[in-house]
Order: sequence, then C-alpha cells, then structure tokens
Amino acid sequence: MPVGYVITTKVFDEKYPIEWETELSSLSLNGIYAVRSSSTAEDMPANSFAGQQDTYLNISGLENIKNAINNCFASINNERALHYREKNGIHTFSMAVVLQEMVAPEYSGVMFTADPSSSDRLTTIIEAVSGLGEELVSGRKIPTMYKIKNGNIQKSGENKISDEKIYELVQIGNKIQNSFGSEQDIEWCLKDDTFYIVQARPITTLYPKPQSSDGFKRCYYSMGHLQMMTNTILPLGGEFLSLMMGTESPSFCGGRIYVDITRHLKSLFRRNLLLWEFKGFDKRIYDGVQEVLQRKEYIRSIPKGEFSFKLPKNILPTIIMGWKTYIKNDVSVIQKYFRRMEDSVKELEKEIANHHEGELVSFIERDIQNNLVKAFRDPIWGCISVARVIASYIKKKSEKYIGENDIISEIGKSIPNNITSEMGIELGRIADIVRRQPELVDYLKNGGEDITKIGTEFSAFLNKYGCRCSGEIDITKPRYSEEHKALIAILLADLNQPDGHADIIFERGLKESQKVIDELLMKAKSKVLKKRILFYRNFWGLREAPKYYMMRQFWVYKQALIKEAKRLGIRNIDDIYYMDFKELKSAFCGNKINYEKIDKMKIDYNHYEILNPPRIVFSDGEVIKTFHDTKAPNNSLVGIGVSKGTIIGRARVIVDIFNAKDIQQGEILVTRFTDPSWTPVFLSIIGLVTEVGGMVTHGSVVAREYGLPAVVGVDNATKSICTGDMIRVNGEDGWVEILP
Repeated sequence: MPVGYVITTKVFDEKYPIEWETELSSLSLNGIYAVRSSSTAEDMPANSFAGQQDTYLNISGLENIKNAINNCFASINNERALHYREKNGIHTFSMAVVLQEMVAPEYSGVMFTADPSSSDRLTTIIEAVSGLGEELVSGRKIPTMYKIKNGNIQKSGENKISDEKIYELVQIGNKIQNSFGSEQDIEWCLKDDTFYIVQARPITTLYPKPQSSDGFKRCYYSMGHLQMMTNTILPLGGEFLSLMMGTESPSFCGGRIYVDITRHLKSLFRRNLLLWEFKGFDKRIYDGVQEVLQRKEYIRSIPKGEFSFKLPKNILPTIIMGWKTYIKNDVSVIQKYFRRMEDSVKELEKEIANHHEGELVSFIERDIQNNLVKAFRDPIWGCISVARVIASYIKKKSEKYIGENDIISEIGKSIPNNITSEMGIELGRIADIVRRQPELVDYLKNGGEDITKIGTEFSAFLNKYGCRCSGEIDITKPRYSEEHKALIAILLADLNQPDGHADIIFERGLKESQKVIDELLMKAKSKVLKKRILFYRNFWGLREAPKYYMMRQFWVYKQALIKEAKRLGIRNIDDIYYMDFKELKSAFCGNKINYEKIDKMKIDYNHYEILNPPRIVFSDGEVIKTFHDTKAPNNSLVGIGVSKGTIIGRARVIVDIFNAKDIQQGEILVTRFTDPSWTPVFLSIIGLVTEVGGMVTHGSVVAREYGLPAVVGVDNATKSICTGDMIRVNGEDGWVEILP
C-alpha cells in the first residue's frame, strides 16, 4: 500500500480538531497526496455510498493539505450525503479522512473479486487504464477488461498487462477478500512491476448465495422466474408459495425462493421433466441447466439423498380422464368445474370462520396441501394437459399442410373460457362507461380512489377479481380489493382507447382464428384434426382457471389472518408478513413477538428488492449466465421471440403496475415481467418486451392472442431502454434494437 495517514473519527470530538493539525504539522509531507473520505455511513455490507463525499487529488504543501482535509470533512453534510443518509435511514455517523501519498502508476484500475453484474463469485473482473484510475472513474478513458474464471482470462480491449501480472493481481484480491471475509471492490495501481492497493470496500450489489446443508456444491433455480414474479417475496408469502408448489425445504435467499435441483439432475426422468417445464417457462433457465448437465464429472459426483420436491402422485388417472373427455367431446365438464370451484370457495369461507389463534394457521397449511392434491386429481387438469399435447399435434399438421409453424398462436386468439382475458374485457367495458363521464375521468386522473363513484359495475368486478394483483403469488402483496390504485391506473390507460375497444379486439381475434382454422382444415381434410382443434380451443383457455381459484382461496386465507391479527392486537398488520408459519402460530397463540427481528428484516428486504436475482446459482456462489444464438443485429438486446411480427414504436418502461396509467396508445411496453393482473394493459400497447419469460408464460400467451410482437427474457431491458426511445421489436428472431 502507498504511504498514508488516517485522521480518525475522533475528530468529531470537541477537543480533537486542534490536535490533528498539530500532528500533521510535525510530519514530513513532501510528496503529492490524495485526501479521501471514509465515513461510517459508507462502504457498509448493504450500501457502498461510493462517490457521495469529496475526494481531492494531487494535493501538495501543508496548508493545501489542511484545507483539503477540512473540505473533505465538511463534505459529510453535502446535499448528496444528506439525501443518501435520509434515504437509507442512517442517523448515526461520523467520518475519518485518509491522507495517502499518490503513486504515479503505469496502469491503474479496479478489481471486483466477484462479478458485480451477475453475482458470480467464481469470476474476478479487472478493469485497467494507463495512468491514474481517475481516468477510468470519470469515463475519460475506455478500460481494458479482464474476466478471470477457473484460471482462464477473457480480454476485451487492448492487452495492457501480462497474464502473469493479472494472475498476481487476482491472488492479491483473494487475500484481501479472505482478510475482510467478503467479496471486495478494490482500487489498485501498478508501478515498477509492483501493485499498490489504494482502496478496498465490500461489493454491495452481489446477490446472496443459497447455503448447502451438507457441504456439497448444490445447484438451485429461481422459482420467481418460473412464476413470472422476480420481486421479493416476504417470508409469509414464501411459506404459502412453497406449499402451493409442493416444495420441501426451499432456500429463502435474498428475499426470493430458490429450489435445489441437484439430486434431480442425476435422475434421467426427473431432469427431462424439469427441462420440459423450463423450456416452456424460461428458456434461459433451460439453457443454464443444459450447461450444468455438460459437467459430467459434477453430475457423477452428486451424492444420494432425498429429492427437494415431490412429483404429484396418481396423475395418470387424471390424464386418462382428460382423454376420455376428448373422446366424448364432453364440454359439459367445463361448467361443472366452475360450479365445483365456486362451491369450494364458499365452503372455505364458512369453514375458516371456525378457526382461531394458532389453529387458524394449522388449518390453512392443511387446506393448501389438500387443495394441491385435489387440483392434480381434478378432471379439468387432465383436459388442460391433453390440450397441451394436442397443440403439438396441430403444429405438426399445420407445418405439413400449409407450411406454417406458428399456427397455435393464431388458433389460440380470442379463446373461450379464459378467465384472465375475460377480466381484461370486463375492465375495458367499465372504461367505456367511465369514458362517457368527463367529471369522473377528471376525478380519477387527479388521484380519486372512491370506487363507488364508478358504479355497480366496478363493485361487481372487484367481487370477482378483487383477489388478484400484480405479483399475486405472494399473499402479502395488496390485492385489488385492498388497494384500488393499481386497478384505477390500468383503467385510466384503457381510457385512451375508443369505445368498445376490448370487444372489437376479441371479435377480430375470433375472425382471424377461424380464418386460419378454415384454411388448415380445407387442405388437411381431417376429421381428427378438426376435433382436436375444437378441443384445444374449448379447453386451453382453462389453463388460467386453477391459478385464479387458488388466488380466490388465498384471499380468503389472507382476510382471516388479518382479522385475527387485529383481534390479537399485533403491532402492525404487515408484521405478520415477516413471519414463517411457525412464528405466526406462536404469535397467534399469544407468545411474545420478536419485533426487533421483524424491523431488521424490513430493512434487509428493502435492500434485497434492488438486487438482480440469478436464474441458476450454485451454493458456492457460481452463477450460470446463458446467452441466446440469434440473428440479432450488432448492439441489439437479445431475448426469446415468443410472438411473431416486427414493430417499431416508442418505448414505455414500467416496473410498477401503478404507473400503467402513463401508457399511451401505440406504445411498446417494456417491463420486468407480467402476470394476469397486467392483462388489461395489453389492450393499449403494440408490442411487448420483458426481462423474464418463456413461450408459455403469461405475457407470451396474451401477446400471441392479441397479435402483438413480443420478446421476453431480455436481461436488464428496463435499464437499457428508456421511456421515449424508439425501438424495433422482432418477435420472431427474438431481439430488440434501440433506434437513433
């Protein structure tokens, strides 16, 4: 390290300022120095605070050094610092100043002992420029980047430093990391073949790594990516989701759920089942698992043990029932299913009223598990499975007879019995009513939330769909019935459309679908194909129904839990969202609640929310990052084409559905993910770009039904694209281009 001195935080004591100036005067300060801050409010595990306080370079002479030190101390109260501390709730702080003799290096730069963009802890990133590192930080020079993993170096830019010196720097970084006990962001210089370390601080953007229970390097996938919800899930929401998915002992990591698939990778049947699921829901996870499977030695070394989740039992009879329904062409089972599910919700509402305190939580646990078993045994689940198989059959026939390989998206337009599409149409009809009342429009645009002003139609809508919301798989998220703001935002976006717009789109989809069906059947002349197309259209729309009724049940559970929490006088209702089932039972039985733990978790989850969760991660922190092969132009953003067509339009970047009101007619929606709550928004847009998704996920299916070009799985789309950018979306080849 360069020669340096530290004026400690004791300078904030009343007697100390005179002493540091006296001490400084006694030193021989003949060189050129950097004067840098080191605050107790910066470089913390969760907050780096880099660059918020002042640094002074190339300072020489005692008086100039003293002035720089005083200015550096004063910068603790500059506007940036004050805003940062207020934003992060930091109330206790002090600051030291480091006086560091400057080195005139041949090269300098930064080193991350883990990849800060992907959170891969097995990768070291080094950036280097000639001369001072300030040239790199200020952006005046383009650095050479070195990416080092498993002893291999990837270089981009000029080769400024030898491989031998790069390996030496990596070893220095490892020693610093081991010394501090966490991954580090390190500033360094190279002079006369010697490295100097100028600064080291924690990397605060790394995603936490899941823990291995047995020390073996275990492989995990992100459940949030498959569920189209990569936001944080609070602990109680995680408990519900784990039961809903039939997952045992999932890893709660960074506010998200990760599922251990290590043992499944060694089972041919189970891994093929996983790959089949991943390919439809998130192609990047599929590609990542395929990459892991190439590590033959790792797969062979996987120890024996229990699987992390169980497969549904006795599902074969359900699938057989689905084929019997197809053979009989019995559509009566559809209405029977809806009646059965409505009755089950009413029965739950009656039954749950008989349970209180800890027994209420136990009842909910049992009921979720029972409903999971019932769902896989319900005949309608078999019909949905058969419809998915039939889709492959129709696709093959369409390729043979009309040379069309994407006919399913056309046949699936305006499909009946799709409760999510019906929600969008019903909200569009409410928008027609509101549009004719200028005073009501002004009231809503100015933030009014009294839904009684909208009329009985909106109340009826909430009775049916009030259980839903953005991120609805997390029971802790506010439902439409709890918070109307998000729904009103979508309604306001619909007001930009002409009267009857929702019904016009539906009718247009019907005609387009029938046209394609007629063309195919005219050439194929097959009664079997006709029957299968009819079955597909009748039953594929039901794929949204099981989740809808699960949300209906979740809403019943949530209302009961909130009511009990109020009855027992728990501090804040949202406190129960930071408890697991065991803690919730204890609290509902009258035992002491650890509010200190809850308050800390609230701070932690605020930090987790800004982190970028990896799709595939190992317990040692290695992250599998995959890329798609595509015909994309240079500098375009690459993803997965899920709805064909190419469109050019203005981007509207939205990461929160509350801002849906800002969407203008003819814009392309760019967001992190969509779930059923976003469906009404699709009536206003001309294209879709998401960071998460696959061929059969919500946004992809709805985009195809509405004929919107769509690309999903575009990493960092919401950060790379800005609202107002003109972009070209190629929904066939899977890329997005930002136009000049």
